[in-house]
Amino acid sequence: MRTLRGSVRQHNPGSLVSLVIFVGVNSFLMIVLSWNIRGLGVVGKRKVMRGLVDRIKPMVLFIQETKLSSYDHKIFSSLGGSLLQKGVGVDAIRASDGLITLWNEDKFVVSNCISRERLIFVIGQMTELKKVVGFCNVYADTVESNRKTLWNDIVVILNSFPIPWVVGGDFNAVLDPSERIGASVNMGSIRNFNSFVLRAKVIYIPLQGMAYTWSNFRDSATWSRLDRFLISPMLMSWLHLLR
Repeated sequence: MRTLRGSVRQHNPGSLVSLVIFVGVNSFLMIVLSWNIRGLGVVGKRKVMRGLVDRIKPMVLFIQETKLSSYDHKIFSSLGGSLLQKGVGVDAIRASDGLITLWNEDKFVVSNCISRERLIFVIGQMTELKKVVGFCNVYADTVESNRKTLWNDIVVILNSFPIPWVVGGDFNAVLDPSERIGASVNMGSIRNFNSFVLRAKVIYIPLQGMAYTWSNFRDSATWSRLDRFLISPMLMSWLHLLR
């Protein structure tokens, strides 16, 4: 049995949308969960996140926009429980910043971790396959010039480690005008984002479920697909997957 699937799940209107990617072959299944949670200060959100982890059982968890200035084991365990035992966080410098990446050390043993203001890279071995793979958690800036710099930073790291990559999170950009309705699109931003995808040597995994991952939910609503997963074709070759 072969699977390659991304899905979008909405938990609260307007803010809490999670992405899940399932990559598997035969008995092996790699699950990565990504969520722009828009603030972890509220205990209720942590409970929802923990419930999602318990239900989906991801190998790796990406969280964006934590809005937390520091992290400790208590915060990590409130999110990942006993399943996701290890993690790393990037402190929020501004009100809407902050990242967390958690992982299941029984399935993924991390050997290298690189963090930036809006990026977390973790590299390690998947214990079941005995293969090295990298995961990149992204929370892109809303300013185009800053996004261009971020795209370049990601490409440099990915090219420095020629291994399969899963890159996911909130990119704050669209790949095509059809991914935004109710507002104008910046064609320069679209070109830059597509150029980044090519230079990073990754491909977009289409999502099932909701067509858009963000909305301002105003009377004249704007809808955009800002959250996504990008993966290396090498990973699909490993698992003998067909598009």
